[in-house]
Amino acid sequence: LGGPLGAQAAGHNCGIQGQVFVYDPFAATINGPPGRAGVVAPFRASLRVYAAGSNRLVTTIRTDAAGRFRVPLHAGVYRVVPDTMFQGHVLRSDMVIGPVESAPAVTIRVRPHQFAPLTITYQRSMGM
Repeated sequence: LGGPLGAQAAGHNCGIQGQVFVYDPFAATINGPPGRAGVVAPFRASLRVYAAGSNRLVTTIRTDAAGRFRVPLHAGVYRVVPDTMFQGHVLRSDMVIGPVESAPAVTIRVRPHQFAPLTITYQRSMGM
C-alpha cells in the first residue's frame, strides 16, 4: 500500500508527503537548557489514510526509519489517522504496561499536481 519516501503510483502527480516525529517528555536533553526535559526525534510509525467524505480506508503508510513518507493520492480531502504505537509496532490491545506513542488525526486537502506537506508529532505517554 502506501510506503516510505519515493513510492509513487503511475498517473498520480499529487498526494501527501512529510515526516513523523515523537516528543518524549521523559527524556532529558543533553545539550539543551538546564532543567529542560523532553526530546523530539524522527519516528517510524504507521498511518491510515481515509477519504474524508466516505470514511473509506484508502491506504496505510509505514514511514521510513527517519519518519519520512510520500504517498500518491487523487486530489481530494483525506483524514490521516496515526496508529498508536508500542515498542515500534501498531498497538492492538487496550492494556499496555510501558510507554506508548499516539497522535491526533489530521484532515488534509490534496490539490491537483501538488504533494501536500504534513508533519505529525506523536506524544510518548506511560501507557493506557
